[in-house]
Amino acid sequence: MSDTILVIDRSAGHPPYAQVRDHLRELIRSGQLDGQLPSERQLADRFGISYMTTRRAIGELVDEGMLAREQGRGTFVRNRFPRAAAAGSIGIILPSKVRHGAANPFYAAVIQGVAEEGRRLGYRQTVIAEHAADLLHGARGGPVNAIVAVAQSIGDLPEIDEARKSVPVVAVDSSRGTERIPNIVSDNRGGSRQAAEHLLQLGHRRIGYISGNLPGEVSEARRDGFLHALREAGVAHDPQLVVEGDYELESGFVGAGRLLNQARPPSAIACANDTMAFGVYRRAHEMGLRIPQDLSVVGFDDLPAASYLTPGLTTVSVPRSELGWVALQLLATMLEGGTPPSHRVLPVSTTLRRSTAPFQM
Repeated sequence: MSDTILVIDRSAGHPPYAQVRDHLRELIRSGQLDGQLPSERQLADRFGISYMTTRRAIGELVDEGMLAREQGRGTFVRNRFPRAAAAGSIGIILPSKVRHGAANPFYAAVIQGVAEEGRRLGYRQTVIAEHAADLLHGARGGPVNAIVAVAQSIGDLPEIDEARKSVPVVAVDSSRGTERIPNIVSDNRGGSRQAAEHLLQLGHRRIGYISGNLPGEVSEARRDGFLHALREAGVAHDPQLVVEGDYELESGFVGAGRLLNQARPPSAIACANDTMAFGVYRRAHEMGLRIPQDLSVVGFDDLPAASYLTPGLTTVSVPRSELGWVALQLLATMLEGGTPPSHRVLPVSTTLRRSTAPFQM
C-alpha cells in the first residue's frame, strides 16, 4: 500500500469517507492490500483527513466483511470464502418483469459486478435464472450455494425467503420485505433530490417528473426524493407534472408528450432512469424543442450511452458494479457465520453534462 496515492476531492458529491472506503476496497479486490492495515490514525495522516472520517470508512468495510478488527492487534484484510470457493456457483435471480433480462444495461452492470467478484473469490460460474427453484434444483447450471436476488418486488419475496432456508441470499435493488435477507440499494431518494436541486439552482420551477413503475420501493424513493427537493425550495407541487413510466424508452417518449403538451409545459424534465430520458430526447426532437435551450433533461443511473447523446445527458451516477461487489462481500460474511447489516445504501453523485441550462423566460 506504500506506493498508492489517493487525493481527496472535497468538491465532489462523494464524501471523503466514501472516497477512502472505495479506494481501500479496490486495493483489497485487486490484491494490492493484504494482511494488516496501518492504524486508522496513520491512514488519516496519509489521506489528509480526520481520524473519525477514516474510522467511518474502515467501519463500513468491516460491516461488508472485507476487513476484521481484532482487539489489541489491529485491522486485517479477511481471507475470503475458504469453504465456498471450492464449492462452485453463485445464482442470480433476475425476474421476468425486467425487460431484456441480463441485457438490460443497468442490471448487466450489476451482474458483471457479481461475476467479477465471484471469480476473484474462486467461484467457478455464475448462473442466471428467473426463479429460485431453478437455481436450487439444478436447472440452468445449478445447484448453487449462494444467491443474489436482483430487482425483486414484494410479490417475489416469499419464494426468495423460502430459498434462504437452503442457501444464503442477498438482495440488490429490491423491496425490503424481510429482515432476514440483507438488501443493498443505491441512494435513490438522495439521488433524485440532487437532480431536482440541480434544476432548481438553474432557476427552473415548473419541472416535470417521469417515475418508474408504482408502487415499488425504488420508484417511490426516487419520486419522493424529487418531491422533497421541491418542497424544501418552496415550490408548490403540481400533480399534473408527475407521470408514471416503466423504466423503458417508450414510456419516456409517451410521458414527455403528456408533460410537454400541457397548457403550461415544464421547462425541465427529470426521469427515474436514463432510458426514459432517451425517450424524452426523441419526443422533444419531434416537437422541435432544443435541449437544453428549450428543455432541460436529467436522467438517473448514468448508463454508458448517456455520455454519447447530443447533448450529453446530465444524470445521477449509480455505482452499478459496486452493488454486485458488495452483494458478494455480504454473502462472504454470511457464509463465514457472520451477520451483515440488513440494509446498505451506497452513495450516488450527479454527473453534469450539457442537457441542462439556466431557465430562460
